[in-house]
Amino acid sequence: MSPELQQLRDSLSCVSYSGEKHTHIKIKETDPLAQLKTLNIKAPNGDWFVFDPDKGRGKPPLMSPLLATKGKHQHHRACDAVIVVLKPEGLSLIYIDLKSSAPSGFAGQFQSTRQFTRYLLGLLDEFHDVTLKLVRERFVIFQTPKNKRVLLAKKPTIFRCINRSSSDPKSAQKELVHDGATLYLKQLLA
Repeated sequence: MSPELQQLRDSLSCVSYSGEKHTHIKIKETDPLAQLKTLNIKAPNGDWFVFDPDKGRGKPPLMSPLLATKGKHQHHRACDAVIVVLKPEGLSLIYIDLKSSAPSGFAGQFQSTRQFTRYLLGLLDEFHDVTLKLVRERFVIFQTPKNKRVLLAKKPTIFRCINRSSSDPKSAQKELVHDGATLYLKQLLA
């Protein structure tokens, strides 16, 4: 792992997977009522890591007190995972949220997590002279279909993000998957 990416990783208390140790990512939804509870992503070893902003708020150790769950501000929300990938051209961030068949409330979760991530990158640049050029942000909601038969009948067998990706947290890319689905990191980076 590059020293810059390692410093970014080490500044978070909620890193769950890292490209130097893992070749898979498991994203979990903790809400007991959720229909989509897990999503698996296969990834090669390399310059990437995943942090769980939802886990890093609310109770110690906090990712940041700014993301405490109690308070009167809207900025305390978080998505389920952020995949951070360093490529030669710069940093790619993939914000992921798992939702059931009728996704809602994701815009604030994505916006809050994006602002925290930008703040984190700014702190590293300002105080540690570590500059990671942000070249891409993608917002993806994985959701279950209302009718499970629709997923089997109408979705291609190969997941493709091409031409559907969204860099806007308010209109995130929505993808139908079944609980426990497995994707590849390269599909999310396409």
